[in-house]
Amino acid sequence: MLENLDINALKASNFVMTRPDFFEMMCDVERSKHVAIKDIQNVFRYRLKYLVGAKDYEVKCERNLSIQIARTIMNERAIHMQKDFTLESSALKA
Repeated sequence: MLENLDINALKASNFVMTRPDFFEMMCDVERSKHVAIKDIQNVFRYRLKYLVGAKDYEVKCERNLSIQIARTIMNERAIHMQKDFTLESSALKA
C-alpha cells in the first residue's frame, strides 16, 4: 500500500496540467455534478408526486367510506323513525 502511495506521489509530481486543461477538467466535474443533481431532483419529484397521489387516494377512500357510513346511519335512523311512527299511529288507531 505504501508502494502504491509512493508511485502515485511520483506520478503526481511529474504530472503537468495547463490552465485550459484545469478549467476543462473543472467544467467536466461541474457538468457531472449538474447531471447528478438533476437526476436526484427527478427522482425526488417522482417520489413526491407518487406520495401526493397515494395520499390523495387515501383521502378519497376515507371520504367515500365516511359518506357510506353516514348513509347507513341515516337509513337505520329512518327505519327506526318509521317503526316508531307506525307504532304510534297503530296505538292511536287502537
